[in-house]
Amino acid sequence: MPIVDASPEDLKDSLLRLRERYFNLERCRRWYSALVCSVLVRSGQLPEWMDWYLEPPTGAKITMTTAVNEVIDTLFGTPTSTVLRTLEGGAVEALGMPPRVVVDPLRLPGRATEIDSLCVVVNRRRFDIPISDPGWLWNDENVEPSIGNVGGTSSEMKHSNDYGSQQGLMCYLPADELFDAGAENAEATLNAPRQRCPHWGMRNLTPRTRADQSVPPAAKPTASCGLSMKQCASKEAGTPGPGSPRVLIPDNLRSSRRLLAPGFLDRVLDEANPHGSILPSATDMALVLDYFNKGHGRALDANRLNELILPRHSAVLFEP
Repeated sequence: MPIVDASPEDLKDSLLRLRERYFNLERCRRWYSALVCSVLVRSGQLPEWMDWYLEPPTGAKITMTTAVNEVIDTLFGTPTSTVLRTLEGGAVEALGMPPRVVVDPLRLPGRATEIDSLCVVVNRRRFDIPISDPGWLWNDENVEPSIGNVGGTSSEMKHSNDYGSQQGLMCYLPADELFDAGAENAEATLNAPRQRCPHWGMRNLTPRTRADQSVPPAAKPTASCGLSMKQCASKEAGTPGPGSPRVLIPDNLRSSRRLLAPGFLDRVLDEANPHGSILPSATDMALVLDYFNKGHGRALDANRLNELILPRHSAVLFEP
């Protein structure tokens, strides 16, 4: 991306193009997980095991939900005044006058939203602001605010399922055992469906007790991992599903440290985009990241993109 000046209208166009290409992917949330993991690798928070033939690195102690929220804030967080103007009775007042917001183009509007909106996050609460709202700097401020009861039915932003073993990227096969098994066996093991893992099976597990339950629920047959005794590739009522790519693993059996297995990005993207749809644009992502980081659209370039994501990862995650 050359050095460019961008207007609020240019920012809107890039946000909407990112969103369009993202939601054209078959399993777009997997792409989002790959993006987040790539940022964690670049920042040094999550080690990447580069090759099955090399000894695995020591993993890192990381709380994925916290780390993921921090990554999303790093990517899409910006001073409120970068994107929204303060109008009487408008969006900023409805959000509680926050000094900073996260504008996440990779989130669908909430179920209660009937008009085209962008997701805005304030203190981990998501709100849906119509793209046509006069609060956005790319719109004329002299139109009637359309924000209404912003956030009235919006839920907290959560990403934990994307990185667990039930529906996410976690696998409890340890890196040292995979390395000892040899490169070909290790790769074949992690590429196989979760139900073929020797540690996978149906076991009687007790579901967690919800806040509205006074008595713990009874144990029931659940698709689970024999190493962790946690759900694995399982949906509601213990019905096994196909699972997800196994890429986030411990460095040894007794460790709480995590690392990314070799080829993690290719395996996740194979599931995210099996039919080869056009990936999100590197140019649009670079403009959005630099605009949000600088708080304005002057002299934007790709330096922020390269600061947050290794070029070898960007080359796989994005297209021009």
